[in-house]
Amino acid sequence: IIHKLALSNKNIIKLLFKIEKFFFLKKKTIHEKNYFITGLARSGTTQLLNLLHNTGKFSSFTYSDMPFIFSPNIWNKFRSVFKNEIIEKTERAHRDGIKIDLNSPEALEEPIWMHLKENKYIHNNYVKNHDLSDKDVNFYKQIINLIKIKYQKERYLSKNNFNILRLKSLLDFFPESYFFIVFRNPLEQSYSLYKQHINFIKIQKENKFILKYMDLLGHFDFGLNHKYYSFDNESSIEINPSSLNYWLKIWLDVYKYALKFQDNKNIHFICYEQLSERKEKYFEKFIPNDEDIINKINFKDFKNKNKNIEKSSFDKILLDESLTLYETLKKYEY
Repeated sequence: IIHKLALSNKNIIKLLFKIEKFFFLKKKTIHEKNYFITGLARSGTTQLLNLLHNTGKFSSFTYSDMPFIFSPNIWNKFRSVFKNEIIEKTERAHRDGIKIDLNSPEALEEPIWMHLKENKYIHNNYVKNHDLSDKDVNFYKQIINLIKIKYQKERYLSKNNFNILRLKSLLDFFPESYFFIVFRNPLEQSYSLYKQHINFIKIQKENKFILKYMDLLGHFDFGLNHKYYSFDNESSIEINPSSLNYWLKIWLDVYKYALKFQDNKNIHFICYEQLSERKEKYFEKFIPNDEDIINKINFKDFKNKNKNIEKSSFDKILLDESLTLYETLKKYEY
């Protein structure tokens, strides 16, 4: 009930946000070189998020901000009463070896857009790309500044797979920021999406709260509440998530759309395999003019989790097209 009130009740959100601004948003944060990580799920976006966040140079939403993401500083004051609480790191529900605690960064932005757009881009089986208004972005920038105030770091770090849906507007409204679109070998990524879909269906059937929780957060990547991406025209897809080809088609749709922004100077395509292989050397051109961040990146926990997936599992035409696109994306790295 508390999660639902804090994340989706318009009156509660407006009230808490108004109080939050009154007490904490007393000065503007003018540093606009923020970092936005996006891409289809299972591409390595979380690993990249952790790599950058662990430098200590960024403000970002963390698990401790749940469920009051619209009033992070008020919630932080309340939580300080329990400042001696100790929560050990545990493996997240994905069962992919990534361990989290309350201080770990997390993708908690989507409820902001769900609130602002009144869920109008969310449909029964798909989520639709859309534009943002000045009013939308002004609200979002205030949230960003409140997170910066809480964590006292000038750079904001965002990880949101569904930001690909509003990428055009974000690029227009944040001309001084960096946008990292992470991609991975389509066989590996499609197979990983398929496996996570099965994993989360099982988890959500065993625990109904997890399904409701993912709905509230706008996490529709896989599971019982899964929705595919629809770009520009009303695209259709044969809805059969039990097929590997279904996930490969989603991979193609997402990265075909992303490639439309290849000439934007703020877009940086990041290849998971190349990053895994080159590690420190990869970052020599990765973050322009931010050597203080590059020097603090630690690859200790960064692991390449690729497996050898049989090509015969996929439709040949879809596979050939996706592999060609994969090679094209690599040409636009950095």
